[in-house]
Amino acid sequence: MVCVEEALAAALPDVTPVVLRTIDTGWDNVVVVIADELILRVARNERVARSYAVEAALLRELTLPLATPFPMRVGEGWILTRRIPGRAYDRRVDAEPLGRFLAALHSFPVARARALGAPEHDRAGDVERFRSRVLPLLESHERGAAERLLEEALTAQFEPALTHGDVGPEHVLVDDVRAPLGRERARGRARAPAEGDRRRGYDG
Repeated sequence: MVCVEEALAAALPDVTPVVLRTIDTGWDNVVVVIADELILRVARNERVARSYAVEAALLRELTLPLATPFPMRVGEGWILTRRIPGRAYDRRVDAEPLGRFLAALHSFPVARARALGAPEHDRAGDVERFRSRVLPLLESHERGAAERLLEEALTAQFEPALTHGDVGPEHVLVDDVRAPLGRERARGRARAPAEGDRRRGYDG
């Protein structure tokens, strides 16, 4: 896989970044903030590296009601976007704008998402991974309910839809501008396909 230094050189060939800050070194990406204005994500594995091109293609066609980090450049194992300022979502924030964001995402034509490379959700694979990795970590009295939940996930009927894949609080940013009645405007930040937002369908 490409290293951060190589990705920086490819993403910004004529620029020497003055201020760099690593904010995330998770399983999938190394995330670097450049001068508080840009975000460089560098893939930790081939699956994530392949997903960057799909993410960029989808974002170029999606019309979303919240600020989203539009891809500036995409390369072999990296993606460069504008940084969206904000703090992680919490329950004090009005979630209605996030609902509109997800509704718009889910309404994107599945056939077009497939044509752009969005992978179909591997439901059976997910269930097997949870069964082998998560169930052994549960207390004995919890496993029966977990097994029933996995069986339900395996057999549930659904309409395919494009999903975000990782809508955790840390991936939904909120700005600091307060609206009337003390409600804050939610500002979303989409990320690369991952596990999450389990409306079954095509991950994007």
